[in-house]
Amino acid sequence: MTRTRTNLLSILFTASRLKHTGDYFKETANADTCKALCEKYKLQNLEDYKIEGQIFRWKKGGARITGKITADIVQSCVASLAPVAARIDEDVNVHLVPEGSKLARKDSDSPAGGILINDPEGQDIPEVFHDDSIDVGLLFEEYFSLAMDPYPRKPGVPVMEHIEHLEDDEVIVDSPFAALAGLKSDSK
Repeated sequence: MTRTRTNLLSILFTASRLKHTGDYFKETANADTCKALCEKYKLQNLEDYKIEGQIFRWKKGGARITGKITADIVQSCVASLAPVAARIDEDVNVHLVPEGSKLARKDSDSPAGGILINDPEGQDIPEVFHDDSIDVGLLFEEYFSLAMDPYPRKPGVPVMEHIEHLEDDEVIVDSPFAALAGLKSDSK
C-alpha cells in the first residue's frame, strides 16, 4: 500500500508509488485533533472536520489531488468577540511536482525576467514536495485555514469609526512629508 499514517490528520503517500487510477482517502478528526486545531487557529469551536479525496500520479513523478474539506467552526467576532458560526465547504484541486522538476516554475524562469506572472483565471502553478512523500492531511489543513474568514463579524454589530486619543502635546500630521519636514527641523 502507498499510504502510511503518523497521526489522524497526517496522511502520507509515497509519490513514486502512486497509481494512475488514484488512491482514495477519507478522514474525520477526533475530539483531540479538533481541540488542537481550535488552539492553532484561535477558534471557539470546531466540529465535523472531514477531508476526503483522491490522489493520482501526474506527469513525471508528480501528483494531482482532488477532494473536499468540510467543517463547522465558531470564530470570535472581530468587533464584539461574540461567537460567529460558519460552515467550511472547500474544494481542493492541486498539482504537486518533486523538488528539481522542470515543471516547478522558478521566478528566474519567468518570461518577465524574475517577475512571476500568473493568470488569475488559469490553473495554479504546481506546488513542490520533498523527499518523495506527500502529506495530504497537511495540504488540506492549509486549504482549511485559507477558507476561514480572516475577519469574522457577527451580523448586526455596528461598524465602529476609528478613534484616536491624542496626548496634549501631540500634533496631527497631515502628510508623511510634513512628518519628514518636522524631523529635518529637529536635526538642525
